[in-house]
Amino acid sequence: MPHLSDADPDRAGRGDGEAPPEQIKKEIAALKADKTIPEAQKKQDLAELEAELKTAKPIQFKENIARVLKYFDKLSPLMMQEPD
Repeated sequence: MPHLSDADPDRAGRGDGEAPPEQIKKEIAALKADKTIPEAQKKQDLAELEAELKTAKPIQFKENIARVLKYFDKLSPLMMQEPD
């Protein structure tokens, strides 16, 4: 399950291999459309993405992603504090 500490505003939607199915499908479509990638590499990348898609779980609370990213700069320092 993704965790707040995995949040990265520069890579919204992609974490530690736990991308939502929608994101993986977009990546597959982009990869298929990209004519600059050699066919052998494209085939390997597609196989990896399709395998990831089989185990991907949909995001439960999508509305929270926007909130976390909106306040990420304020939340980040709080996550680094040592517990009392």
